[in-house]
Amino acid sequence: MVETSPRWWLVVGSLRSGGTERQVVVLANELVRRGETVGIALIDGRHAPAYLLDSKVAIAALGEGGALGALRATFKLRRLVRHATIVYSFLDAANLVAATATLGLRTRLIWGMRASDIASSGVARISSRLCRPFSSRVSVMIGNAAACLEYYQRHGYRPRSSTVVHNGIDLSTWRPDESARREVRAELGLPDECVLIGFVARVDPQKRHDLLLQAFARCANAYLVLAGRGTDDPSGAIARQIRSMGLEERVRALGERRDMNRLTAALDIVCCASHYEGFPNSLLEGMACGVCCVASDVGGVREVLGEAGIVVADHTVTAFADALKSVIDDEVRRRELAVAGRKRAEEFFSIGAMTDATVAAATG
Repeated sequence: MVETSPRWWLVVGSLRSGGTERQVVVLANELVRRGETVGIALIDGRHAPAYLLDSKVAIAALGEGGALGALRATFKLRRLVRHATIVYSFLDAANLVAATATLGLRTRLIWGMRASDIASSGVARISSRLCRPFSSRVSVMIGNAAACLEYYQRHGYRPRSSTVVHNGIDLSTWRPDESARREVRAELGLPDECVLIGFVARVDPQKRHDLLLQAFARCANAYLVLAGRGTDDPSGAIARQIRSMGLEERVRALGERRDMNRLTAALDIVCCASHYEGFPNSLLEGMACGVCCVASDVGGVREVLGEAGIVVADHTVTAFADALKSVIDDEVRRRELAVAGRKRAEEFFSIGAMTDATVAAATG
């Protein structure tokens, strides 16, 4: 158990991997750099953090997941946050634990909303319903995209205030890198001059790998990299679809990676084919690396890309394939969008801007 009493407690399911988890680490590190005392409480503490965390950030593993684990986590968190000023939780399950743990305390409760729809799992639906009555206690509901706030407000969430704080990215780590481009392509056994598409997402129906693979199959003269938890399962649905479509020579399924900045910098196109999203980090990372982005028109995609990418409004295989072809076949347009994306990332999505907005919302 943590001995110190941080001013900020960030509450999240785990730090195993994922866009939300990475943003929690980014925020914690930057708050510590600014002189704040910060702790991260993990509802499921079984997994080691996937991202580099400042040694000054306190870590508290509250449980091991599941309903009983969440109950135990609630009691442990209450002991931890008695003297905290701010408790900022992320996603519905953690929001429920944080709301329950802070009942009767004078702590400022912040909820992070990072989805524009509810996942298909029963746990997500139940957590969302149980959170709703607690929402009136929330000092600020922060969405990383306007679509996230709109979704929860339509479903009866009534916080005292709400605001949008877009994700932030380390622009010195995520950047164009020609040497990484050459090295990664050599490592994957791909021609240096080929058009390389990347899709970074865990295996989940939400992400629509099936649609992307069908669209990619219609695109000649290109290769595809799939990265994310479960994509490298040789007996999984993705592997079966790749084999059934005869795409083995043109697709590399890599699983989870710890060098995503290198891999992203090696791409020509980053895609997001999801059925729903909040603020897709993979697109922001692609823009920061100077890579053209193509994405389905869901959640906060338009907030991320602006005019610096291609947004596919029609959620069909044909529309996605046509969007990919339009930049595979037009190198000039592809490069123009890549340059515009890097400029947009620099202008709007720095870690400093994200932290400034978070502090203003949480302490205002």
